[in-house]
Formats: sequence, structure tokens, C-alpha cells
Amino acid sequence: WEWGEVSACTRVIRTTTDLATVAALSQLLYGARVSSEPDRFLLRELLADCIADHTLGHAWKPRGLDLQLPFVRQLQSYTSALDAMPDIDSAQLLGLPANCRVAWEKNATEDIIFGLRELNSTVCVNQKGDNTAAIKTLLALWKKLMSGCPLIKSDYNVEKAARGWWGCVCDNE
Repeated sequence: WEWGEVSACTRVIRTTTDLATVAALSQLLYGARVSSEPDRFLLRELLADCIADHTLGHAWKPRGLDLQLPFVRQLQSYTSALDAMPDIDSAQLLGLPANCRVAWEKNATEDIIFGLRELNSTVCVNQKGDNTAAIKTLLALWKKLMSGCPLIKSDYNVEKAARGWWGCVCDNE
């Protein structure tokens, strides 16, 4: 978003109570930047979930959040509700599949293994002698510590697949 778009949207939101107008404005602003049909589908899903009449109800809460948000005009109520939220966002709060942390850990593990293999194959000779023995010891220790971890196994598969708008994103990747 550019600042002009933000100020225009702010003016529209403050002057109208019709969420259909706000959703249409968001569709126009983002829709012009979305080129593929799966991305347009994702945009429609997000708009339907976040900018709709059901979001103004007393019982509405964001997807993945167990905490009910206040429905009042006092800022202190919102401050208390935000303070009660966890410091680390869960995958469910962000609408991500439950196994997204596992996928991130698998990628991090692959990066570590690649780095250790690169270190293992690099000979660093200085004036005092060869340092590859220390690197090989580190690699052996890491392999021993991680031997039970499913993430470093080559046949590891993700068991749960995402549904909804995040599944659409994953399918497009």
C-alpha cells in the first residue's frame, strides 16, 4: 500500500459503516495487483473472512484465537485483551497448518547439514596445522545428537495438509 491509498481507505472507512463498501475497496486496491486466478481466490477468501458482517458480531473472534476480543469503545479493554495474547503467534492464530513449524525446522536442518558438509569438505590450514579434525568432531557430535530426529531423514513426509485459503497458497507453491 502507498500512503495515498492508506489515507483514502481511512477516509472511506470513517465515513461508511457498510462493510461491503470496505471489502469492495480492498478488492479494488489489491485485485489490481493480483495477476493469477488462485491468488484472486485467496484474496476473496481473506476478504470474506476478515471484512464481513459477521466480524461485527459480539461472538466473533479471529481464526485460531481462543480469546474473545472486546466489543467496546474503551481503549483500555483492547489493551487488556492484547496483553492476554501469547507473545509467540501459534500456527493456528496465523491460519497456517499445524505442521508449518515442522516444515520450517526441516528447512533449518537442511541448511545446517549443508553448512556442516561444506565445513567438513573445507580444509583450513593455518600456521599451527590442520583444523579439519575439530570440524569433523563437531559434525559427528551433531549427527549423534540428531540421530533420532525425523527431520534429517530423507524419507520424511508431511502428514497433515492445509485446507482453506492457506491450502490454496500451499498448492500454488
